[in-house]
Amino acid sequence: MKLKDETRILETMGKLTGPALRWYQENLRSFINWSDAEKALRDRFKEFTSDSQLMREFFYIYQEENQSVISFYENVIRKYRKSRQFITEQQVITVLQNGVKNSLKEYLIRNEKEIKKTEE
Repeated sequence: MKLKDETRILETMGKLTGPALRWYQENLRSFINWSDAEKALRDRFKEFTSDSQLMREFFYIYQEENQSVISFYENVIRKYRKSRQFITEQQVITVLQNGVKNSLKEYLIRNEKEIKKTEE
């Protein structure tokens, strides 16, 4: 194994945590070169999505043309649950308000005073 590959493999171990680190340490001896190590790691942990990527995805959820309000709401809540440690309830409300179709948004704005009266 080239020194460069060995260095990459060891540097990667220093950046991993939790289950990924344990898996990596257990399989370290089976890696012949960096390419093998990288492929094995990517294959084993395909589902990884970075926290910043989850947040970006969350803040750009919009109701699709043929999507019901309930389906849109459930989609927002499902994504919120994946990212709840980074997202506040107020941000969820903002995504729900900004993400609905314009027709519903206009209706909500027109009837906002009546909706607030009902809440009180």
